[in-house]
Amino acid sequence: AHGIDSKLRCFVAQDAPLKYSVLTLRNASSAPRRLSVTGYVEWWLDEAEAPAGLQIVTGVALPRGALTARIAFGAGFADKVAFFHVEAAQVAHTADRREFVGRHRSLARPAALARASLSGSHGAAPAPCAALQLRVELQPGEERELVFLLGVAEPNVLAASQAVQQHGGTKGAARALRALHAHWDTLLGSVRVATPNPAFDLFANGWLPYGALSLTFGEAPARQLQGALAALHRSPATLRETLLRAARADIGAAGAAVEDFLWLPWALQRYIAVSGDYGILREPAGGDPSSGTRLAHDDLYQYCVHGLRGCLRFGEHGLPLLDARMHEDGQELPERAEDLRLAFLLAAVLQHFADVADRRADFGFATTCRGAALALRAQAEAHGWNGEAYGEGDAATQAWAALAGAEPGRVAAALATQDSGPDARSAAWLGLALAGQGAATRAWALAMEAPVRSLATPYFMMDGVASGWTCLLLTDALLGIERTADRLALAPLLPAAWEELRLRYRAGRADYDVQVRHAGQGEALLLDGQPQADKVIEPLDDGREHKAELYVERRPGDVLPGPHDKLPGLKT
Repeated sequence: AHGIDSKLRCFVAQDAPLKYSVLTLRNASSAPRRLSVTGYVEWWLDEAEAPAGLQIVTGVALPRGALTARIAFGAGFADKVAFFHVEAAQVAHTADRREFVGRHRSLARPAALARASLSGSHGAAPAPCAALQLRVELQPGEERELVFLLGVAEPNVLAASQAVQQHGGTKGAARALRALHAHWDTLLGSVRVATPNPAFDLFANGWLPYGALSLTFGEAPARQLQGALAALHRSPATLRETLLRAARADIGAAGAAVEDFLWLPWALQRYIAVSGDYGILREPAGGDPSSGTRLAHDDLYQYCVHGLRGCLRFGEHGLPLLDARMHEDGQELPERAEDLRLAFLLAAVLQHFADVADRRADFGFATTCRGAALALRAQAEAHGWNGEAYGEGDAATQAWAALAGAEPGRVAAALATQDSGPDARSAAWLGLALAGQGAATRAWALAMEAPVRSLATPYFMMDGVASGWTCLLLTDALLGIERTADRLALAPLLPAAWEELRLRYRAGRADYDVQVRHAGQGEALLLDGQPQADKVIEPLDDGREHKAELYVERRPGDVLPGPHDKLPGLKT
């Protein structure tokens, strides 16, 4: 504007509590220009309910000139120092918000911008802030980059000065941005797909896993677990951290929702199957014994066992209760309504967790899991089938019936009635169920609807929970990736209307570029020109790119009747 081109890039460091605001200014006019640039933050360093400002003391960290803030009393920010810095020769500052904003003013028109400079005040004040101001002269065509750095260091002001020296300025910002790009390339680039729909590829290879993985920061544990499903093939360590964080937050506390807790053992068994990391079962997950849901020395396995026992509360027909809560008890339980979808979900979780119990050599609980799963399926079949579908015929219940291994004929009939789910998560569940039946065309169509379900324009994002399940639909069901510690099996579904699709999979330092085509005479997998038995690859951590050709036959289930026939190029 007014002959000045400007660009502001904001990002956070990958491995340190730092936020960069990089402002690039360019004089696009034919005359020299003098500008004033101001950076401003307000400090809130205590717990949310604490009075603002009274406990904060501000200062200046020499020799770098960063404005600092520390808490004089209060529990929220003890032994830490916040700082705000811009790399420049002469910088004016104030730490007094009343001076900066002015009386009867707001941040939309602060008084300080009408003055020649800032006073340099700092210390203890009821309205602390950090405002940095500098003058910039630009010749015609000249460009300048300014880096504002906001961060936290501990335990003192000296540590803040050292952080500024190490991470501040244009070089520090450039290093941090490169590290951030490398991090997200590792996360998002581990699994990539190329279909006949480039718009879907853009979504599936970037925004979809990004939306899911972003959910692992600061959300409720149940939502974090479902978002972290996207990390299964991309960053198992991320899922590992999320599992332990959820257990230590006592996701299975008495009175918590049963469905919320079930995502812990569900995600745990998926993590172990892919990573082979049975050591996670021995990780401490205990806490306050007075919670009634865990013992102080419980490990993650024991926590899940105790939680699953707390889910086994049933109503009149032997099914879980509607709005079921952990460890609930009472004479009114048989009188409450039951939840058929939760019955199938619980059966699926128990069946899979039995394998985990076997590996733990807890054969008694493995038998309990399998017996309870069998009983739940039997009761659901006896009391949940209405002649055409399970329960009220909703997509989520039909999907979990299929995923729990309900009667195959009924499952096929129930899925034939489904067009899509009422929300993106239900649609992903339905896609998983259809893929399990081999219905490639309908399952891919549901996945390709996912971008349409983005929250709001112009953001190409889905709800993080739905993104996690859609990632699982794509990687495990549609691309048919089955990864264990020492093998990579591929069983992708290729719709009849597509000639081919491609996928890239990163295993350690090796990349596998796989081209999938319809089989002419039997299914086969060639890796670097050599046939592979059972369509299985033994991953080589050799830092090379390997070429694979995979020929697949159309599944019988791809002719499964259904109302879903809406997308160009996808026909049943």
